[in-house]
Amino acid sequence: MSAANTAQQEGVIALPGAAQPQYDDATVIFRFKDLLLLAMFDISTSRPLPKDILLTTFKASVDDAISRSKLSTAPDALLSMLKCFATQLNDKLRGGCASITVAFIDTHRVWGYCAGDVRMGCVKAGFFNWITPVHTAANVFAPFTDELKSSPNRHLLTRSLRPHRSFEPEYFEFDLSDDSQVVCATDGFWCDPHWGNPQSLVREPSQRPIDDCTCLWFNPNAFLAKTAPSLAHKELQFFTQYDHLEIRALY
Repeated sequence: MSAANTAQQEGVIALPGAAQPQYDDATVIFRFKDLLLLAMFDISTSRPLPKDILLTTFKASVDDAISRSKLSTAPDALLSMLKCFATQLNDKLRGGCASITVAFIDTHRVWGYCAGDVRMGCVKAGFFNWITPVHTAANVFAPFTDELKSSPNRHLLTRSLRPHRSFEPEYFEFDLSDDSQVVCATDGFWCDPHWGNPQSLVREPSQRPIDDCTCLWFNPNAFLAKTAPSLAHKELQFFTQYDHLEIRALY
């Protein structure tokens, strides 16, 4: 893409799908001193669960883990917090389903857990590089490819967040270069033929997305250098009342 068509350094797309009665994706960011904790959820249309309960329970789980000094940047600490979150949902909900991706982000690295089809990666020089795994029946034994986007089995999740079901998210980590942007999106964005390309970060397509469409992107170096949050959208919850989180080595 030419300089004139280069995506903004950061942004949020959050639109309801053309056939959806309401927008049921959700994105949350927790800002620490030199670190972000990002969570993105894609609530199932066929097995919906209350978004307000999902988000309030997730924030309460993060706050509780921090207050008990149980949350750090170590992957096992993050997984323990997520397991407690899933347990808390069991106490409040009988059913429902959501894809989930939760990740720590610093200036050069991303690491976290995912279950379902919310994807993370990076955008650099006008190209997407989707890195995190996708858990669908279309790619049980192999990585997801573009050819599988049209497969009916793509909509059948093999891992997800479901109350009263086993919750086994998959760990991921990847590095970022100084000039790349981290990107996180639901399948309503990355799998939509009109929206799932870097040009959508420059100019939104005229055709509405089919499903709820969410994409968040930013350069962590530039973002963490700011003293106040610069991303703003009514569908993005941003919490800044945190100061420091214990830094621990990865596995």
